[in-house]
Amino acid sequence: MTQLSKSNFTSLLSKIKAVVFDLDGTLLNSLDMWKIIDSNFFTSRQLKIDYEHYFNTTMGMTLPQRARYTQTTYNLSDSPEQIYDEWFAQYFAEFDSKINLFKGVLEFTTFLKSKNVKMALGTATPMSVIKRLLVKYPLLSEHLEHTVTCDEVGSSKPNPAVFNEAMKRMGAKPEECLVFEDSVNGLKAAKASGATPICILTDEDQKAEKMEQAQYWFTSWVELL
Repeated sequence: MTQLSKSNFTSLLSKIKAVVFDLDGTLLNSLDMWKIIDSNFFTSRQLKIDYEHYFNTTMGMTLPQRARYTQTTYNLSDSPEQIYDEWFAQYFAEFDSKINLFKGVLEFTTFLKSKNVKMALGTATPMSVIKRLLVKYPLLSEHLEHTVTCDEVGSSKPNPAVFNEAMKRMGAKPEECLVFEDSVNGLKAAKASGATPICILTDEDQKAEKMEQAQYWFTSWVELL
């Protein structure tokens, strides 16, 4: 495991044709909002759970899968559809004012664009959220050539299908690609895809497990500029 710096990233980039980004927790500073939504959800139902276990287990699932898992695991009277709708009502109410890209993301994608590196998203985030994000950040929309969701490929991370499909659409072989991820399941998927897995350590949760899966790591996009 090597800490990624501006200098060794420049060297790494000389062998790279394309990059795939995860979204939540990687480009988008949204995980704290999801933790608030989850807290509201379980508190309103008077449920005390091992939240760290829940969060780490469900990371990388599509939201419909997460809703089904939550309903089944905690034997809730709510349907998965009701759970999904409740989560999204809160998320979208806060999206424009409280959920933003991490510092340095647009500068980083601009740099990659200047180097003729192709870029895509490979994410479990629903397309409805992605569309709203790209309206909010039109420059990011210009930089991304493709967006692939786990819903679209029918598999959640750690299955690598979402990353492999993104690479296929960009016309790049796995050995020509970098995948940026923040979660253990995402990094497992990146590693399984055959691309180079890189961890952005935006939080300390499961740090050791993330380090085991990633080939490189860093803590902020600003470090690579």
